[in-house]
Amino acid sequence: MNLHFFNFLKTNLLSLTTTFTPSEEITIEFYSENHLEEATGISRNTVSELVGSKHPNEIVLVSGHLDSWDVGQGAMDDGAGAFISWRALSIVRRLGLKPKRTLRSVLWTGEEMGLIGAAAYTKVHHSPEIAAR
Repeated sequence: MNLHFFNFLKTNLLSLTTTFTPSEEITIEFYSENHLEEATGISRNTVSELVGSKHPNEIVLVSGHLDSWDVGQGAMDDGAGAFISWRALSIVRRLGLKPKRTLRSVLWTGEEMGLIGAAAYTKVHHSPEIAAR
């Protein structure tokens, strides 16, 4: 939660509860705007892989993104996809399977802010023509 928004709630809404009895119904309406600021930090994708036994340069990619958004619960956007992607490789390894192609799990970051993690991955791992799309 945005610190400024939290402080607003703490200052304005929590103080209101002292003027109402617990049995009264309270309706609160507020307006909020979001905007993206220039990125100043470093964010990295998380990559794991099982190298293929026969075609190691051929990649089978499974993925999900780690970030969430302010009105989402986070666990399903897209925590489930990230967990499934990571767990798929873990299961293959534990079963002792030897895939012919490399299995790669990528947990993207910065997706809610504009597919930042996927774009960075594409720039590194694919031709300029694909990365420009």
